[in-house]
Amino acid sequence: MKPPVKVFFGTVTACCLALQVGAQSNADQSRTRDRDEVQLFHKLPRLGQVEEAKKIIGLEVRDSQGQKVGKIKDMAVDLEAGRIAEVLVASGGALGVGEKVYALPPELFAHDESNSFVRVNLDQARLNSAPVFDYSKWGESVESARVAQVYQYYNIQPWFAVNGQPAVNHIVQSHDRLGYLKPADKLIGFSARNLNDEKLGKVENLMIDLPAGRVVEVVLGTGGFLGMGDELCAIPPGALHYNADHSGVLLDTTKDALKAAPRFKSRDWPDASQPDYVVGVYRYYKVEPYFNTDADNTAENVRDRNGGTLTPMNQSNRPADIDLTARIRKDIMSAENLSMNARNVKVITVDGKVTLRGPVNSEEEKMRIGQIADRLAEKQNVDNQLQVKQGSAATHSEN
Repeated sequence: MKPPVKVFFGTVTACCLALQVGAQSNADQSRTRDRDEVQLFHKLPRLGQVEEAKKIIGLEVRDSQGQKVGKIKDMAVDLEAGRIAEVLVASGGALGVGEKVYALPPELFAHDESNSFVRVNLDQARLNSAPVFDYSKWGESVESARVAQVYQYYNIQPWFAVNGQPAVNHIVQSHDRLGYLKPADKLIGFSARNLNDEKLGKVENLMIDLPAGRVVEVVLGTGGFLGMGDELCAIPPGALHYNADHSGVLLDTTKDALKAAPRFKSRDWPDASQPDYVVGVYRYYKVEPYFNTDADNTAENVRDRNGGTLTPMNQSNRPADIDLTARIRKDIMSAENLSMNARNVKVITVDGKVTLRGPVNSEEEKMRIGQIADRLAEKQNVDNQLQVKQGSAATHSEN
């Protein structure tokens, strides 16, 4: 009987070794995946200076010599990709008569410190010999091949595929084809509805990172439709889609969920150049940020994406949870003398349990927001993970 016993123990030993090897293999795969994500994270672009499209349109444009060459007439926007395909510069003429319009890749532009004009990295002679953009024939002018020719003229590699050839150095870009291009000026004012054809609001503005050629956020006015007064919602462009005839945009959400979304007063706009704020907006709508959120918090960001930490993407869709999040956010927004960081903390409710995350400017703000959540959800149901920014004053208000 001894030989079978040896076989039995040999089999058990082999199984244990196999399990250990399998576990080690899984651990190695996990570490490799995390390392790859960290490396990819570092390759992502940084979030640049973000401005309102309404303020960019009409700005004076100066060349590399500091000479005025025209003004920004509009931008050709691929909304669903969150991209600016071309910046349209009007040059010459008077009152629109006799002017020429040129299409330029956004990478050529840079903000001036005064924000009263933008610089373009070329001289007047180069612009004068550039292809002219026929604004009256918009459809023909924004065809993929024509846009590619513009990029080629300025020796810039397109971010979209041309003639079936993918873009070079194309990092984490799900839209490799040039999508439907619309003038930014026409997008502003578009009606926004949900998939149940309920009106949610209208597009009030676009938040633009011009040199990066990015639409960072779409600002939706919802007050007249959701009873939220003069409040606005910021939405990632990737969460929006055109309706059938491209005359409006659709958002896959409910009215109650939109009431719980990050929002702000029309007189108190947040700084859309701050990664922490924009990340909260993107994660609420389950859209992965295209930019490097914070190189110093790489490990935390990877952990968040892998599900190790609660994020706005984990917000429950149960009506009671959505309502509780909405009531907490409403009271936070109504509280006086809170900083913009405090007003944009993350509130995540799952099965009646509330998690508070994000930076605040003082221990007092952390305590006040915690008290709001404690009152509405009961203290035992609140996990206050708010972090006080180092170097902040004891109390601080940005209002």
